[in-house]
Amino acid sequence: MRAAVARRDGARSVRNDAVRERDRLLALVSRNLVSRAEADRQTAVAANAEASLGAAEAELRELQEGTRPEQIERARQTLEQASARLKEQQTTQSRLELRAPRDVIVDALPYRVGEKPVRGATVAVLLETGAPFARVYVPEPIRATVRVGDPATIRIDGVSGTFNGHIRYLATDAEFTPYYALNKGDRVRLVYRAEVVIDGDDALELPAGLPLDVILQSPGAP
Repeated sequence: MRAAVARRDGARSVRNDAVRERDRLLALVSRNLVSRAEADRQTAVAANAEASLGAAEAELRELQEGTRPEQIERARQTLEQASARLKEQQTTQSRLELRAPRDVIVDALPYRVGEKPVRGATVAVLLETGAPFARVYVPEPIRATVRVGDPATIRIDGVSGTFNGHIRYLATDAEFTPYYALNKGDRVRLVYRAEVVIDGDDALELPAGLPLDVILQSPGAP
């Protein structure tokens, strides 16, 4: 506030000096003691000083009286427009982001930047960083006796000993036995996909894709 008052007072002093000099030169022009051009130059200087004084007074009034309502309204509209643009950009960004449902490691990216994947293609292969799990298929005859949380014993090819685990997922819809699990007795039987978590810290170091056997500890399971 004090700085604005000082600028106003300084501009007023400059304006007063310029006006006095203008009036003096105009009086001399009437007596043919100075040229008209010199008086005109001083008249322009006085006009500029008057404009500077007006700007300084307006600045001081704004500080004393506060921002005018129309300025507040324009600022509010500008803020709303900026917020709308930000929301639009955030929505666009969210549509372009792919988020994994849990903590994972990116194992492979089949496509390079600029390539266009076909519909339904795999764009990223992810490996879960938590406890590994085994994907198995529960035969239809024992499906009714198997529950999520039931314990299981896992034997992994090439790894000595066994691992303990438990069922964390069990499908409710049946599917046909996958080709790599087919035998003569199972070709026409339905199965239910299940995921068995392998417990223990040692299991965290197991690589993905190992063949294994799972022995379910559910009542009625063979």
